[in-house]
Amino acid sequence: MGRRLAAFWPLALLLLLSGCAPHSAGFAPVERALAAGEIQKALKQHEARRFAKRDELIDRLDAALLERMGGNFKESNRHLERAKALIEHYSAVSVSEQAGTFVINDATTAYAGEEFEQVLVHLYSALNHLELGDLYAARVEALQVDLRLEEMAQRGFRGRYSGDPLARYLSGVIFEALNEPSDALIAYRRAYGLFLEYERHFNLSPPHRLGVDLLRATERMGLEQEQARYREAFGIDSVKRGGQTDLVVVASVGLSPLKRESSTLVQRADGRMIRVSLPYYQSRPALIESVRVVIEGEKSVRGELFLPVEAIAKDTLSAKMPAITARAIARTVTKHQVVREADEHGGPLAGFVANVVGVLTESADTRSWFTLPAAIHLARTELPEGTYHITIEGLSPGGGVLVSRHYHAVEVGQEPRFLTPHLIPPYARN
Repeated sequence: MGRRLAAFWPLALLLLLSGCAPHSAGFAPVERALAAGEIQKALKQHEARRFAKRDELIDRLDAALLERMGGNFKESNRHLERAKALIEHYSAVSVSEQAGTFVINDATTAYAGEEFEQVLVHLYSALNHLELGDLYAARVEALQVDLRLEEMAQRGFRGRYSGDPLARYLSGVIFEALNEPSDALIAYRRAYGLFLEYERHFNLSPPHRLGVDLLRATERMGLEQEQARYREAFGIDSVKRGGQTDLVVVASVGLSPLKRESSTLVQRADGRMIRVSLPYYQSRPALIESVRVVIEGEKSVRGELFLPVEAIAKDTLSAKMPAITARAIARTVTKHQVVREADEHGGPLAGFVANVVGVLTESADTRSWFTLPAAIHLARTELPEGTYHITIEGLSPGGGVLVSRHYHAVEVGQEPRFLTPHLIPPYARN
């Protein structure tokens, strides 16, 4: 016990000196700049934030999405590559190597990202490559999503995020563009299977657009019975396509929920205080309900929800809450033992100080990838080769335009053209 007490004080004092403000507090200026549409200001606000070494992953992840919001896709990928290395390093660190931090709180460990965040690193890297026109690199990243999900399952992850239908669908689009129709059909099938799971778990029905692509892919492969099943499932009579190129819009919408802390403070019969702190997700304003793509001010295509990031985040936390709660309770027991030993060896004042430090250092881990969207929508349409003016709009539930992105002189050639904006409505938190 003496060694536990000796190790406790330096860690506790270091944490107290570093401050106990929630991690989301430092993101508020960045969020306000994003809500005002000031991407460069948001980048500067982010660069002004200070991160402990253990939180470098958050720094890199937010920098990556802020850079891609500004159209700097290569710089975004540079940050994502560093993020991948950090995830691999910290995921490999054993619990025993970080056991010394257990007595303080979960936030004193190096942040390796939530499981879904680790997967989305590869998804956004794929989107960056698609913006840069590198289909092969994008395919590699999309396939890495499956490997990451398999690793999650092997580590015993119990959340419902066991597959990523958007990544599977994008793989199908890429395979089609690379003239690999068999692999494209396999990818679309897998996306369909995942959407059926999402329908049960997240109330997300398979998108109509996926039905169109399944019908077209099965027709190309001559699979009439399978095509008939999809025709019935999606209510689509027929699909025609003739010598045109795909415009694919993958729109990140809003911002993901913030992790907050809920604390309970209890006074024991001996006068000592006990504090138990647990994380929860607080949603940001969900103002954008749908996405619309307007081409040359005339043709209009509605996007569909392909990935409910907020629902996945909340489900992931829910799956982890039993373990998080167990650690919090165990810490309470350990800190009480430290207080009792301090009282026995140093007197009532030492016991009182140890109790205060124990209460002040008990906090929930509220770290997260703050710039992730609340959801990702996708729209796909066919266009003749040419140059287009394209507007991508985030719509309110009533159909009003909340935010729009204008793309001038978009070249659509023989390969699919991808646009991947992040639409953030004009709101701000204090």
